[in-house]
Amino acid sequence: MIVYSSDIDLHTHETALQLALGLERKFPKNNSPLAYGTRLCEEIGELVEATEMLENSRTAKTQEHFIKEVKDVLQIVFGVLHCYEILPRSVPEMAAPSTNVVVLAGQFANAINHAEGQGVKAAKHGEAWSGRLIESAAQLVAALDAMLERFDTQADFQALLASDYTYMKTRGYIQ
Repeated sequence: MIVYSSDIDLHTHETALQLALGLERKFPKNNSPLAYGTRLCEEIGELVEATEMLENSRTAKTQEHFIKEVKDVLQIVFGVLHCYEILPRSVPEMAAPSTNVVVLAGQFANAINHAEGQGVKAAKHGEAWSGRLIESAAQLVAALDAMLERFDTQADFQALLASDYTYMKTRGYIQ
């Protein structure tokens, strides 16, 4: 839970959604699920790079870079879910999966393609796509949470979310 002030009290997932929506208002083009999917590929690559940098040299700069990339991926997850009118509270909390975050991002992208009716996804997985999307989102979010915990960066992550939220709100991108 993030507490910004006495009148603002949001859960981390809701904050990520509000930041994603703020960015959509700031940059109104290309915010479809498939556009989010391409950004997911970019951000996962940057997260892997930031993780390797942090593992090799734990400095304030590498830690800040890592936290920013986790935030970017989390915003994408909730931006995608918003496209399908799936609320953050619909994503269950779960134990961190043992699967690599890159694999989980690929599974989330696969679920986006399924939801969009791409290729043979409906024939392969059936018509019901929302459960797959929510489950893959929950697994990816759990993996991101585990990464923050692994590097003991949860407090700094919460501080970054609060700072970005305040920044976007004062500029009118978050209502």
